[in-house]
Amino acid sequence: MLPIVGDVVIIKDNLPRGVWKLGRLVQLIHSNDGEIRSAKVVLSSRKVISRPLNLLYPLEIEEKTKVDEENTCQSESAETRPVRKSAEKARRKIKDFYGE
Repeated sequence: MLPIVGDVVIIKDNLPRGVWKLGRLVQLIHSNDGEIRSAKVVLSSRKVISRPLNLLYPLEIEEKTKVDEENTCQSESAETRPVRKSAEKARRKIKDFYGE
């Protein structure tokens, strides 16, 4: 899997795995033979660091697009749960009782 600028990665460190930092690739650095050997990563503190690719573990996260967000909103609004008859009857009795 080739790294792409914008990928979210976990940065390996000499600490327990649970405290490794997250970052986002901002630049890929090519070596003299033309292969990608390292990358510049921006951390949450906006600090940019350079790390070799063997210390970067990509996460399987994709950016959401506007089309995806529109589709989820439409599907949620179109899908409604059916109302039980006993629930409707109970609501009517409550309204009648309180005179609403």
